[in-house]
Amino acid sequence: MKVVQKITELRALIAEQKRNGPTIGLIPTMGNLHDGHLSLVKKAKEDKHFVVTSIFVNPIQFGPAEDFNSYPRTLDADIEKIKQYCDIVFVPAVTDMYGNDSACVVTETQKSTKLCGRFRPAHFDGVLTVVLKLFNICSPDTAYFGLKDYQQFVLIKDMASKFDLNVTVVGCPLIREMDGLALSSRNSYLDSAQRNRALALNESLLKIKELFASGKNDITHLKAKALEILFPRVAVQYFEIVNADSLEAVKAASKGDIVAVAAFCDKVRLIDNIIL
Repeated sequence: MKVVQKITELRALIAEQKRNGPTIGLIPTMGNLHDGHLSLVKKAKEDKHFVVTSIFVNPIQFGPAEDFNSYPRTLDADIEKIKQYCDIVFVPAVTDMYGNDSACVVTETQKSTKLCGRFRPAHFDGVLTVVLKLFNICSPDTAYFGLKDYQQFVLIKDMASKFDLNVTVVGCPLIREMDGLALSSRNSYLDSAQRNRALALNESLLKIKELFASGKNDITHLKAKALEILFPRVAVQYFEIVNADSLEAVKAASKGDIVAVAAFCDKVRLIDNIIL
């Protein structure tokens, strides 16, 4: 496995690989890798790609009051975790990715305004911009994303389609801890008491799944039951049942819909979802 910092070096290595035949699998990350990330890297290797994992804490997807400066940076540990399955780790500097400014960005005007986008208005501009740059730099045949960030996955898949990018965007299953907490780099912020409270997110989703399986599909009723579990353990930012493609709120729950929640456990913002 090779650690690469410069765009020109990475492009040269990928061009050499493409001449030799292997397809390129890309896993974009912000580091502080956990088993969810590792599942993506393993999947790319199982699919017999030459595997490139990027580790880049992307400043333009953080809001002014968010945790860019404190976001966990654990590069040495990250490299150790993935070296068995990865061929290149791409670790660019901010100046290499954006130069002296980031004035040119990708903006999606419909699905990005829903769910997390209602509360993080510039977040998905930053996500789509950095992913487009990584697609252009790495020329992947396939890119892998976890479905914990479901809205992000939908937006990136749409961008690849609408911009005619020659990449297949694959969504991989959300990975959970043994206690049900969705794996997230921000889980490291939680102490034991906060972590116990954070389990309310998954518990609320499982309750909705149980009620739906028993024939309940009234949105008002389902949301009320979820909020009974969430409050007061966490501060709910949103709890929504939406169409899996459009991300529009539905009038009655149906099979294939996404149940999505975002909540604060003190200052730690967590998201989770489940597919009915």
